[in-house]
Amino acid sequence: MCALTPNPQTCWNCIDNISREDVVVLTDIEVVEALLICAEQAASLLLSVTKDAARHANDGKATVALDACVENFEELKHNSNEIQVKVDSRSFEDAKGLFNETIYKKLEICKHYFQAFEVNGPPNVVLEMNHVKDNYTFAYSLLVNLKP
Repeated sequence: MCALTPNPQTCWNCIDNISREDVVVLTDIEVVEALLICAEQAASLLLSVTKDAARHANDGKATVALDACVENFEELKHNSNEIQVKVDSRSFEDAKGLFNETIYKKLEICKHYFQAFEVNGPPNVVLEMNHVKDNYTFAYSLLVNLKP
């Protein structure tokens, strides 16, 4: 069940279709749950598209990219837990900082790995990376709006 709607949807559909009016009526915890779902879904998608790109590239750089993505995925899960702890203690500023400085930057790091083994990456990878980045940006905007 999605944290933002009573209808069972994937995180992507939910985040893509949510309106600003919907955000206003959410509780702090609902926003955080949505944020953490988004972070985990994004990490899974990064891993998936990296594997796909590695199959297309079929070289050593692709292996490096995949290894880096797996490592980043583990860090994303850890950081999601840390963010939850900070939000539970109402330390919203700390949670915002952690999200911005670690999780969001990890996404940027992964994108550079993709670009390392193909100039712009396969079209599906570029498309998915942009989609993930848009969802991360939106999730961060939700966190920024949390009130202490």
